[in-house]
Amino acid sequence: MRSFSVVDQVFKTEPVFIGNCTAQEATAYLLKRFRVTADIPDGLGGTMLTFACPPWRVIWVRRMSRAVGDLAVLLHEVFHLVTSICADKGIPVIAHHPGGMNGDETAAYLFEFFTRSLLRRIRQ
Repeated sequence: MRSFSVVDQVFKTEPVFIGNCTAQEATAYLLKRFRVTADIPDGLGGTMLTFACPPWRVIWVRRMSRAVGDLAVLLHEVFHLVTSICADKGIPVIAHHPGGMNGDETAAYLFEFFTRSLLRRIRQ
């Protein structure tokens, strides 16, 4: 099992990333470490969880590696994380505002931040 958090200073978030374990192992870890109950259905490759208390947001992936398939699942979940953070902060994620400005730029930068942070942590 691998677990770590990524601190985002801009939006004051610190999601926890858990990988290389089963859904049951991740659920047990979250209960023991944070005293939160998670319901991760069997058969998933990954999911993003939201809690009403710390750790607030958790991404679990069955396999956390740079292998194309594993990385695709992780980034899929990061997309959910980014849109949830933007929603929490009242930032709309739309392609274009009526005035012609890009409305998804904040989300794109946040996605880039998490992607860079994760690639630095995942070496295999």
